[in-house]
Order: sequence, then structure tokens, then C-alpha cells
Amino acid sequence: MRSTFNTLVMCVATAAGLAAAAAQPPQAPKPGPEHKRLDYFVGKWAHTGEMKPGPMGPGGKMSWTDTCEWFEGGFAVVCRSEGKGPMGPMKGIGILGYSPEEKVYTYFGADNSPWR
Repeated sequence: MRSTFNTLVMCVATAAGLAAAAAQPPQAPKPGPEHKRLDYFVGKWAHTGEMKPGPMGPGGKMSWTDTCEWFEGGFAVVCRSEGKGPMGPMKGIGILGYSPEEKVYTYFGADNSPWR
């Protein structure tokens, strides 16, 4: 009888433990050290340059700023660009990240240039 009671208590305790474990939501992934290296780009950056005349437009001086900050979650850095060039005002956005599956840094950007 005592053995049956002990077995019953162990079964109930095990079931309660499994139920509690199942009720716990899985932990969200956290950024790795490769993601943290993107911190280098966070901040405000000022640039100047000169575009040579060619198929992408007339030549002339350019100046712009990039304002880069961490996107919520810490997996990507978002940069917003604004400036002036030979073809007028420039605006753009860029997203820097890291792909752990491919083990490469990634970049996606879009701007208001006519040749995109």
C-alpha cells in the first residue's frame, strides 16, 4: 500500500512539473556577439564628397548625414540619411544586420535616387 501511494505521489508530482514546464513560454532569442559589433555604426555621421558626371547624373558636390540607431530587440541598426547632391535633395534608409544561418553581415537600403 505504501509503495502504491509513493508511486502515485511521484506520478502527480511529475505531471505537475511537466504542466508547469509546458506553461512557461519559450525564451525569446537574444542578440549574439556578432549583432553587438554593429554598435560601431550607431550615432550621427556627416559626409561630404564629389560625384563625377556619368550615367548616374551630373557631377557636383554632395553632403549628407546618417543617423543610425538600434532597432528594437537589438538585432539590427537602422540608418536614416538626408542630404544634398548634384540632382537635389537626397533621402535614404538602410538596415544593417547579421544572419547567423549564413554567418554574414547584411545590408538593405533604399533611397530617392532615380536610378533605383
